[in-house]
Amino acid sequence: MSSYGIVGVNSNSLKVIRDMQQFKNISVYDKYKTNLTPFKNVKMQPTVADLTLNMNGPRTIATFINPDDYGYENTMDQLIEWCDKEDTIVNLNLQKFDENAIYYENCKDKGIHYITGGMSNKLLMLDGSRKVIDAQEIFFRTFAKRLVHLDGEPGTAHLIKTVHEAMECSLYQVYADVYGYTNQDTLINDLLHETRKTDVNGPILKNAINRMYSAPENDDIVNENMRTTWCATRAIETGVCAPILQSAANARSMSRDMKLSDTQQVFNKFIDNIVAIQTIRFMYAMIYIEATRACPAIKNCLEMSEVECDMYKDGDMYDVLEKTALYAKTFCIHCATSDIPCVSVYTALYEYYFWKQRKTPMNFIAALRI
Repeated sequence: MSSYGIVGVNSNSLKVIRDMQQFKNISVYDKYKTNLTPFKNVKMQPTVADLTLNMNGPRTIATFINPDDYGYENTMDQLIEWCDKEDTIVNLNLQKFDENAIYYENCKDKGIHYITGGMSNKLLMLDGSRKVIDAQEIFFRTFAKRLVHLDGEPGTAHLIKTVHEAMECSLYQVYADVYGYTNQDTLINDLLHETRKTDVNGPILKNAINRMYSAPENDDIVNENMRTTWCATRAIETGVCAPILQSAANARSMSRDMKLSDTQQVFNKFIDNIVAIQTIRFMYAMIYIEATRACPAIKNCLEMSEVECDMYKDGDMYDVLEKTALYAKTFCIHCATSDIPCVSVYTALYEYYFWKQRKTPMNFIAALRI
């Protein structure tokens, strides 16, 4: 009889463990020895070896290891070492997508089924054997309401998850720009509630509204999101133009940079809710275009995800851009006049007008290389 296990405990795996109670006798290994006594059918194991030895075969083990943890590679190597032929390892670690090749080859040598996955809200993306995934569908239904099987090399699900997170960071940066536009004042909440009546309403906007209440309590120094950086690097390496996705990573870096000695807090007197709302719509369309350019497969991985919204279901992005570009331009003028930085909107408008030019001044750069 098949058995199921979890390696690593975080917010995502806790939800899975809760919903996996139907399978009974779930084995869990967590290096931090998280207390899971509220879950009556969970058996905590002290090591990876104990985890596998106390599970009946064939085993299905899902990993939720934070790649920032020291020694996570050793944990994966040990898991592969102790698993047997016909076992299944589902890698849900938030690790760099190109690191999966070696795990796949090691699993293949032992006859272990290797699947990578990415979770986003109510969506689970999986790559690997379709036959194995279909056979384990009941198990995977404990992870999310919607399953998407991806064709491609091992790590495709991690790649799409990486682009997902880059989209999330970029969309949050848009709301940060609007927050600056409204002088970092709580009146932004009225504006955002108006925005909920538009086609960009979704989990990102709802979460932005919730977070705005606590924003004034925090410092303006932000740590780097490695998935955003990986996406930016991937775009550069593959020759894909994705400056907005990269600007979110740049903004985080700028937050940690030094400030001039004569700093001051500026004030925008030109606040216009319609301008801000239409600028948000402009940015959603631009970010969608960049993300699908960086990873075309993401188009089928938006429904029920964290970045889901009506615009992404049936909207014409280029039509949205034509109707909202003037508002974005006005937004930038208001910010520039008031000395307010709006990192993502500046970048998007620069890219948009590059598209609109029949001939750009880049012919000068080309002339330098002759």
